[in-house]
This record gives sequence, C-alpha cells and structure tokens, in this order.
Amino acid sequence: MNKSKKALLAALFCAAVLSGCTPGETSGSNISTSSDNSTSSSSEQSSSTKSEESSTDSEPAPESSVPVKEANIKVASWKLSTDYSGKDVLVIEYEWTNTKDDTANFMTTFIDKVYQNGVECDSGVIGCDDVDSQKQMNDIKPGVTYNVAVGYLLQDKTNVNVVVNEFLGDELLNETIELGGGEGAAPGGEIAETSIKIANHSISKDFEGADVLVVNYEFYNGEDSAKGFSFMFTDKAFQNGVECDSTVIGCDEVDVQTQLNEIQPGVTYTVSVGYHIEDMSEVEIEVKDLFGTKDYLNEKISLS
Repeated sequence: MNKSKKALLAALFCAAVLSGCTPGETSGSNISTSSDNSTSSSSEQSSSTKSEESSTDSEPAPESSVPVKEANIKVASWKLSTDYSGKDVLVIEYEWTNTKDDTANFMTTFIDKVYQNGVECDSGVIGCDDVDSQKQMNDIKPGVTYNVAVGYLLQDKTNVNVVVNEFLGDELLNETIELGGGEGAAPGGEIAETSIKIANHSISKDFEGADVLVVNYEFYNGEDSAKGFSFMFTDKAFQNGVECDSTVIGCDEVDVQTQLNEIQPGVTYTVSVGYHIEDMSEVEIEVKDLFGTKDYLNEKISLS
C-alpha cells in the first residue's frame, strides 16, 4: 500500500474512533414484544381463549408492526452557486436533529455524498459564499435541530442523487435533485465483474521539477455498492526493482480527487495517479485489491 493511502486510511480510522461509534436512535415508536408475563390457571380463561382462536382461524393473521427508524436528517433546500474559480457548485442545506445522548456535529455523525452521472461529486469546495464549513463542525446538544449547508462541485446540470448514511451505519436519506439538465448518464443493465486497465500514460513534472510518470487507469465498478479507487485497490509502480513514490504534489496531470471519488455500480471512471521515476527505464505496474489477495493488473510500461 502506498504512503498516501496508508495516511488516508489511518485518518479515517481515527475519525471513526473519535466519532463515538454510530449515532443514537431516534425516539420513535417502541418495539412491542409479545411476551405475556401474566399467567392464569383458570380453565374458563383457557376455554375462552381457545374459542376466540377457533373463531379467527379463517382470518389472516395481522402483520407484525416493525417500527422503522425515523430519519433525523432531510434536505431543507438547495441552490446553485459558484466557487472562487467560477466552478458550478450545488449547495444543499440539510436540516438535522441530534438524536444522540451527547453533543454531536454533522461531520462526525453523517457520511453525505452526491452522485452525478454515477460519479461522486467533490465536496471539498473552497471559496463559495453560500457554504459555511464551520457549521459542519459545530457541536449541538441532544434534541437540537440545526441547519448545515454543504457544497458539491458539479460536472454539469444533470440530475444528482443525494445519499446520506449514519457514520459507519444505516442509510438515512436517498433523494434525487433535478437541476434541469436531464437524467444524465446513469448506471444500468447487468453488472459485470470489477476490472481495471491502463488507459494511457505520460511523463510530467511535479512542483520541484522531478520527473513523474502519470498513469490513467480505467476503473469499472462491478460491486454491489459505490466504491472508490483508493478504497478498493493497492497500486504500485516499480522501476529497477524499487517501488516508485506515489506521493506526488503539484503535478497538473494528477488529480488526486479522482482516486477518492466513489462511483456507483456499473460505472466506468478514469483515475489519474502519479509516480516519481528515477530515469526512463521500464516501469512495472501492479494493481491488487486493497489487502493484496487478488491481482487486477500487472503490466510493463516502456518509457523510452
């Protein structure tokens, strides 16, 4: 596993520990068990019960009422905006209630994602006047309802799918927002097996002028849920038998966000990864599953 991926997983593990596990349940209807604590030795009661049972044999038994956990978050409103660079941003205002027994904040209570054309939209929005990131981190006390605005970078004006889960828990919200540009490219049809291949490669430079091999992987998600490249694969490049450093900073051709974005089942997505190289000798690319038990790709790239 490369260094950047180790750091990312370590950060997520720490976040899970600090979050105090999953949020508490809402105070909805109580589950009623049918255990009868009262006993009776009366033969009259027994015969009466049997008579009632026999009279209702022909009637269908009522379905057991299983209470559904109430969602403690909803989309209050949404609007279109832009960030400091002029990119289109979807700003969603969530209304949520703290149903825990202690103070909590939006960021460590929920996992919020927006998908467009089957690809997760980047929520690392900077310089948007309609987004106040501090509100996502503000703690609120139990029972308090609070509104939080989150921004997501858009690819176009097609419909988006908003999905919010408890942190490491159940799905609480799944909603479509129509932006006016049609449905977009939605995943569909029979899902094939997960695959990855090298679409192309190029030589570039990082901010210090060091040589970087940029590999564009074509990743197809054949799993039953949304997945991201960094959380499915361990990718390595070897040159002269030594692993190349993939902690590349300041290379215009490498978009680290593509490695983190989840894609929905049945979607194909291009992910760019950079590797520092020592010379122009051959490079061997290996891609395995996250725990290194399954080989997805083993290919040699000639740089000369």
